[in-house]
Amino acid sequence: ANQASGTSALNLTYSLNKATIFFNFGVSGATAGQQIYYFDDVKFGGAAVTPPTQTQMTLPVTFDDATVNYGLVGFAGAEQSTITADPTLSTNQVAKVIRTNTAATYAGTTITALSGTVQTGFSTNIPFSATEKRMNVRVYSPVAGIQVRLKVEDKTDPTKSCETEATITTANGWQTLEFNFANQASGTSALNLTYSLNKATIFFNFGVSGTTAGQQIYYFDDVKFGAASGGGGGSSTLPVLPLDFESATINYAFTNFGGGATTKIANPQVSGINTSANVAKMVKGTGEVYGGSVITLAAPMDFSVNRTFKVKVFSPRVGAKLLLKVENATDGSVNFQQEATSTVANAWEDLTFDYSAISTTNQYSKLVFIFDLGTAGDGTANYTWLFDEVRLAASGGGGGSLTQMTLPITFDDATVNYGLVGFA
Repeated sequence: ANQASGTSALNLTYSLNKATIFFNFGVSGATAGQQIYYFDDVKFGGAAVTPPTQTQMTLPVTFDDATVNYGLVGFAGAEQSTITADPTLSTNQVAKVIRTNTAATYAGTTITALSGTVQTGFSTNIPFSATEKRMNVRVYSPVAGIQVRLKVEDKTDPTKSCETEATITTANGWQTLEFNFANQASGTSALNLTYSLNKATIFFNFGVSGTTAGQQIYYFDDVKFGAASGGGGGSSTLPVLPLDFESATINYAFTNFGGGATTKIANPQVSGINTSANVAKMVKGTGEVYGGSVITLAAPMDFSVNRTFKVKVFSPRVGAKLLLKVENATDGSVNFQQEATSTVANAWEDLTFDYSAISTTNQYSKLVFIFDLGTAGDGTANYTWLFDEVRLAASGGGGGSLTQMTLPITFDDATVNYGLVGFA
């Protein structure tokens, strides 16, 4: 009803069925500089929109809480540091760092909100103590073997700081790096427990220029205080899907229960559909009828598109069952499970588990394996299984076509063909 100056009035006889949005309209990019905007929930009708009240961030920094004012300030060739979707899990928010081919050796990203031009850091001090001087960060890098430096400082006095480093050992996969500030980087100050350290900066490929490395894109998430999960110093790398047991740097540690016992071994049955070097072996010994094993993944599984599990299994007999269950990382009551039955003995076959009914609003980062649920094992060859290549695949049949969008536009329905066309 209130058209923009110089444009046409609303004509209710028109068939209006397409929309375009202009951010900072009338101002050129040369004037405004590069900016990143987001939009969502395009709806018909008037509505009062009250943005959520946001609090200042503190550790742990997850980038997922709409009530927290997360902020990133990139510099020296890492200015393009933004909060975006996880490259492996679309429902998870992470920090993305584009380190350009002109980046300085010290290009980095400060994790801080801004009050005007003032960096406000964390709302509370990082709780370093005489007994705990570590932090951990989950990272994703296109290359392995590079140094990542983490710096902590007093947000009001940058001379009060400490820096330390860890090495990325996994390419194109998430891993958790542990930073021990008891071992400061060469040429930097030792950790001083009397300082108020309440701001952090991360430097990917520290010491190497963009001219040498070329442009690279890195991601990080879950900036936490304390040792990395699994301890041990250096890095603790949890697996992600597909789970194939082939990495020498990933921790394939199973937690066994009720008489189940699973370990990673060299493949003793290199044949048929599975010629990989390593597999998992489960022996169901005497104990409970529900004996099995559970493994924790580095991040929640993404069921937004693929909802069929495939697992290669080598069974000692026909008719043996595998229950595959997923659970929330902290609440085991949040779970979903399906069962499949072996049809061949002493040969590899691909078992399929239909997860089409799973709730995609929950998060699941644990995989539970139970063979022959309801029957106690005896630890013999008759209760010994091999399994490998646990992966998510597209559901069979149907679901191939998407419907055309209409209002309301939420960008959340996997069956709708949303589209954006930017220009100028």
